[in-house]
Amino acid sequence: MSDRFLTIRKEQKQKLFLLLLILLALSLPIWLSTFRLILSIQILYLTILVMSFSFMASQEGLLSLAQVSFFGIAGYSVGILGVKSGWSFPYPHLIGLAGATLAAAILGLIAIRVRAIPFLMLTLAFGEIVYGTARHWSALTNGDNGITGIPPVEFAGISINGAAQPVRFYYLALAVFILCFWLLNKINRSSFGLAHQATKQSPKRLEALGYPVFWIKYTAFVICGFFAGASGVLAAIFERVIHPESIWFGAIMFMLISAILGGINSRSGPLVGVTVAIFLERNLEPITDYYRIVVGVIFLITILIARQGIMGYIETTRAYKKFLHFTGFD
Repeated sequence: MSDRFLTIRKEQKQKLFLLLLILLALSLPIWLSTFRLILSIQILYLTILVMSFSFMASQEGLLSLAQVSFFGIAGYSVGILGVKSGWSFPYPHLIGLAGATLAAAILGLIAIRVRAIPFLMLTLAFGEIVYGTARHWSALTNGDNGITGIPPVEFAGISINGAAQPVRFYYLALAVFILCFWLLNKINRSSFGLAHQATKQSPKRLEALGYPVFWIKYTAFVICGFFAGASGVLAAIFERVIHPESIWFGAIMFMLISAILGGINSRSGPLVGVTVAIFLERNLEPITDYYRIVVGVIFLITILIARQGIMGYIETTRAYKKFLHFTGFD
């Protein structure tokens, strides 16, 4: 009876804490300026991209640089179908998601067969193909000019016009973010997620037990492509523009820095990493032309002091463990 009572209390504390988090997130548009709200929207959809990267990196130890390419495939699909073909919501967006997932399914058949540096180079080469296509196939993608004027989302008589209506778009991005975060955590805790984790620790033993290690890795890679595509769809309809530079080296470096800063092995690491990276970039850029050097130095210091990232370090502290106990998540 005592254990059951404690379990109920623990579940109640978890639900109360999650409710407070949701209420806080819902109230942000009330007390944030328009500029800060726009930054919050960018943090939400970029965190989904970094979550897709961290999912493979933490479970498999595989650094997939193709996540930015899946992001771009989804974004360009929305732009091409919405602007050039005149299709309206939800068809370009669903096709964008499907396109990113299909690209991951095709690339995964090759990439998952290798590990470490060869895997990194294969995903980088795929990124070069996507970037080159976006830049040089001008008849389809408008080349370096990109695709502008991506139409807003219109559903049930409600128009969500990207940055022109940041409050409406914030709630859309928040809903998609919560759904993606919940789904990834569900996957991690499922039997598939446990098998996926085991493929990093002892793949040969897992194969000896009869598990299809290749298909477990392959499915995880396709799942990551889907979530990167969701991020790309949100980015395209918010920014209302997609161009080659948004899917190449700068975006890849931002993804890597955010993932490592926040902590690849932490569930909340992507959100913390993206928040810190965007905060540093937006606040240092107006002050100095050398802000990238400052960001690089902060990145190096973080790696030296906390190799598991900011959240990886925080999660080892006694204060964090007390916080988990207080909220019922210990």
